[in-house]
Amino acid sequence: MTYTLTDRDELKITYHATTDRATAINFTQHNFWNLAGQGPDTILDHELQINADRFTPVDRNLVPTGELLPVKNTPFDFTASKKIGRDIDDDHPQLRLAKGTISTMSSVIPEKRFLSISGNNSPQLVLAATVYDPFSGRVMDVLTTEPGLQFFSGNGLPKDDSLKGKGQSVYRYRGAFC
Repeated sequence: MTYTLTDRDELKITYHATTDRATAINFTQHNFWNLAGQGPDTILDHELQINADRFTPVDRNLVPTGELLPVKNTPFDFTASKKIGRDIDDDHPQLRLAKGTISTMSSVIPEKRFLSISGNNSPQLVLAATVYDPFSGRVMDVLTTEPGLQFFSGNGLPKDDSLKGKGQSVYRYRGAFC
């Protein structure tokens, strides 16, 4: 894993793995972000767009079922930019299973986006998601060569002030996304 801070104030995280036989690899980035900065604000007013037309539902143990369901007309539809908090308290069965969190949202990027191969036979990076905070003006783009991403809305963070980070700042319920 390589972290790079560019001259344009971009943080780039690059993954690379080499194996000598077939190996299951699960690349993940589990940083928590609040584009408004450290403090008491939630991420509910952040605007999110995910370039995916399907999601993977979970069972009662929050394990993906393997199904791919359309996001259209569900709270998981971020194909057009919308506030993270707009549908977060919807009564959708998948949101109820996860106690109101959007962590059940494993959106799958449409496969047709991955048919383009670069000259070195590597999949090309595609824009999977964009998050924008209207308060700070900060924007985060997520690019990937992989067929999907998982979005977590911070509903698993404590509702009290028990989780503290740098400088004793409190990490609150819905105070960050991953």
